Amino acid sequence: KAQKASKKYRGLVVSISMARKNKETLIMEIDSLYEKIKKEEEPEKLLHNFFKDTIGIGQTFSAIYYHRENLEICWLLYTDRSNEAKEVVKYFITKFVPTVTSIEILIEDASDLKGSQNTVSRIYPKEFEKFGLEEKDVISDITGGTTPMSGAIIIECNIKENRVMQYTKQDEDPELIEITRS
Repeated sequence: KAQKASKKYRGLVVSISMARKNKETLIMEIDSLYEKIKKEEEPEKLLHNFFKDTIGIGQTFSAIYYHRENLEICWLLYTDRSNEAKEVVKYFITKFVPTVTSIEILIEDASDLKGSQNTVSRIYPKEFEKFGLEEKDVISDITGGTTPMSGAIIIECNIKENRVMQYTKQDEDPELIEITRS
């Protein structure tokens, strides 16, 4: 059985997929959720359902929210086609984890593995060091984005042993799974 994520990281790299709903609708839903959560004693079920029901970027919200206690920096990998979804993710961050700095990184051609890998390779470890983070402080989520974007992250993370990855299990009960090396 896959191991659920247990550690909370200071840095997170996420690839952003296109959202099924438009930006304005998603922002209204985030605002509504935020107001409901302020009144709830146990908001986990509301959050869980929102993450599960927000097709395209709910898994990204889930990853960010999961690491919120320690999270300082979030690198947002996006494409021209997922630009609007990236704006929604940034809005989610300002609402739910306002202390997090988000860094936008455009993937020029989301269908090009080599180009995606070149972009991702500039993040490891140069970007981390700018913020005083070591590779062991950062986890990369491979759930969103395009297959070549996920592939680029997997390749880069496998170059060194201390680079960690996670994904969101895609079923009725989505949960974060940390990828362990065999």
